[in-house]
Amino acid sequence: MNIINKFINNPLKFDFPKGGWILFVLLGLGLNACEKIQDKEYRVGKDVVFYDGSIQETMVQKLAEFLKRDGYLDDSGLRVRLFSEADSFVFQLVADTTALSDTAYHELVREYTATLCREVFGGKNTAIWVCNKDFQPFMKFPCILVPEARREMSRVEVVGNLLYFSPQIDTADALALSAFLVRDSFFTGGERMITEFDQVDKGWVFRFVVNAETLENEASRSITDSYARRLSDSLFNGAAVSVQLCRRDMGVVYASPF
Repeated sequence: MNIINKFINNPLKFDFPKGGWILFVLLGLGLNACEKIQDKEYRVGKDVVFYDGSIQETMVQKLAEFLKRDGYLDDSGLRVRLFSEADSFVFQLVADTTALSDTAYHELVREYTATLCREVFGGKNTAIWVCNKDFQPFMKFPCILVPEARREMSRVEVVGNLLYFSPQIDTADALALSAFLVRDSFFTGGERMITEFDQVDKGWVFRFVVNAETLENEASRSITDSYARRLSDSLFNGAAVSVQLCRRDMGVVYASPF
């Protein structure tokens, strides 16, 4: 199941606070939010992507195709909405109120802002709003990627993990690295890691997101240095390699020396 499917809105599950039914009735008497602002519709079977007139339909189609591949749009009558705000995209998904108290879900949604930013919107700033059925937001999650990380990168999917690579990298080199990471049990399947492969003047760069515990562990630095030497010897014929440990926003916390 896709991460953003976890709390799909079901009106029967709504846990309204005392007096909340009055708000529910008032909302029910009005038009749907998307109808009020005269959104356009892009249908994928029974699912619908609503979007405002500032969004090109080709972009909406790209979003719909991605959400279908990613398992969110499943022909069950789901509704999402996309609009632009200044130089940013805002993706609205409908969830029930149990999503508000699940901190793990919040973290997954924050990470998904980066996924949409890269996969769909070509590096443009992307926020996710978790909303009720009328697209009134419960919570707003800004994009976790810092501007310098919003660059167009190609990618390969490797047993459930993503390896992005910059325009400086040939696809053949990216595929060679991904195959090595599988053979070396770095990718074993299902980790859902985000990794990047780049090349700079000093040499090759391999970076990936790690959790806070790893970043705080001093031993992780020596392990990172060792893995850089392993990549250099095993894959890059002794060329300089830096392995970089990153936060979720791909900000580098530690980089092994070239």
